[in-house]
Amino acid sequence: MHSRQTIPSMAAILIVSIAFWSNLPLVNYVCLNIMMLFVMLSVIERKFWIILGASLIAIVLTSILDTGYNGNIGAFLGLLTFGVVSPAIVAVIINSGRKAGLAYGAGALIIAAVSVFGYIQGMQEIHAFIDTSRDIALRYTEVQLQTAGFGAERIAEAKDEMEYIGRLMKRFAPGFLILTGISHLFIQLLCVEWYYMRRDSYFPGFGNFTYWKTPEYLLYILGAGLLIRLFSGGYIEIAVDNFLLIFSVVYGVCGLSLLEYLLRKLKLPLYIKIVFYVGLTLSALGGYLITVIAGVFDSYFDYRKVKAHTLG
Repeated sequence: MHSRQTIPSMAAILIVSIAFWSNLPLVNYVCLNIMMLFVMLSVIERKFWIILGASLIAIVLTSILDTGYNGNIGAFLGLLTFGVVSPAIVAVIINSGRKAGLAYGAGALIIAAVSVFGYIQGMQEIHAFIDTSRDIALRYTEVQLQTAGFGAERIAEAKDEMEYIGRLMKRFAPGFLILTGISHLFIQLLCVEWYYMRRDSYFPGFGNFTYWKTPEYLLYILGAGLLIRLFSGGYIEIAVDNFLLIFSVVYGVCGLSLLEYLLRKLKLPLYIKIVFYVGLTLSALGGYLITVIAGVFDSYFDYRKVKAHTLG
């Protein structure tokens, strides 16, 4: 009972003070994750009005005090939407009896919208940061190659590679921002599931990892995205590329679930599983593509009979 009273209070304190800790390096990362977790737990425990009241107070304080957001209230509202609205929406949908996957999807869409808005607002700063990081890496690489005795031709190749990586980072920056945000939300939802499991309370979580699977209808959305990618250009092409990046991660996670299912079904010793996963990791892009293809394959063919398992 004590924790059920403490969590909403802590959530309210973090929300009210959000404008003061959000600009503190490292502190903001820790506080944001704790706040998202406590907001989700508070709303699940029917403490919605506490969260709403704290959010209104935070907006008023930010408007009248010198918190650094006075000139950009949109940025503050974006942060509030990211850290409060999205986990609250997830909790409300879970309370309505819906599945955790649907609740997470709704929260992820909100975070995606906030991330895209933040990217558009700060695109110049983000690109400048990427350029600065690339230049630092270029200088370091050049010094290392010269020290190792490589000639001008190899150094020029290394510069071209760095330039290419920089262009890729700029192109996929929106996707990386979205993936970072929805990863935060995903981790908080897993923590909530663990919280209720420790208390022997029912929670409609994601279930056993070996049965994670993407809905079949996502394949049609994926197909539409690939089709648009073939005949588009400019900003539409960039948007679709970021969309495909996000989808590849989703299918990759579910593909990893399928591989884990197969390894358990084969009842392989632990050391063989470790060797397999280390090899998959060291394969880098190749290993990633294997998990993505496995996820796409299982999404359509349902090799593990996930639907029957869920219904049963």
